[in-house]
Amino acid sequence: MERSGHLQRAVDMLETAGVAVEVFNRIPANPTLDVCEQGAATARDLGADCVVALGGGSSMDAAKAIAVATVHDEPLKSFLLADETGFKPAPTGRTLPVIAATSTAGTSSEMTPFAVITVPETREKTAIVGPAIYPREAVQAGASFLLCVS
Repeated sequence: MERSGHLQRAVDMLETAGVAVEVFNRIPANPTLDVCEQGAATARDLGADCVVALGGGSSMDAAKAIAVATVHDEPLKSFLLADETGFKPAPTGRTLPVIAATSTAGTSSEMTPFAVITVPETREKTAIVGPAIYPREAVQAGASFLLCVS
């Protein structure tokens, strides 16, 4: 998205509209818990009202996890791994809205209630699940936004 110029065009459009924008472009393929926690810290520092994902499934899954972690008191890990009773909470309606601008076809992350994240310490690839993480808008190639770019 950066090399093609789509990232800069998105930033320019948002800034022209008076929106504060912070680009978080450290999303790897198969996003990790640590990266999502870093993104949430960035979003909290910005006071983000929304998370915009540009790219493929990894950026969208990370954006959804960041949208959850930014506003919930529970650690992000609790939404990924069940506790000793087998319980794993679903994100609440407090989750920041996600806007997904997809650059790929096939992952469908722009229209699912799942965010697949890797937990390196347990070597698990697991998902946050719940209706609150459906992207509010999905598009093909006064609020603040965090842009997550793969």
